Amino acid sequence: LTRAGFGVHVETTGEGGLERIRSLRPVAVILDVGLPGIDGVEVCRRLRAQDDWTPIIFVTARDEEVDMLLGLELGADGYMTKPFS
Repeated sequence: LTRAGFGVHVETTGEGGLERIRSLRPVAVILDVGLPGIDGVEVCRRLRAQDDWTPIIFVTARDEEVDMLLGLELGADGYMTKPFS
């Protein structure tokens, strides 16, 4: 993303990510489901509950269909499973 000219900000916890999303107002979020603290699913849930519709793409090792459907039903715009190329 950086090479393509996008600004990138990285957070390593769900709480930190949620705070930065609220303060930086990014154009999109790539969100790992398995974040420490509050997980990516809860970050998405909280953003959507506050009417924040910033596009979210989940990236996760969880490859079960039920996990993907949950993420999309919560309001994620995409869901990618790791590893990917």
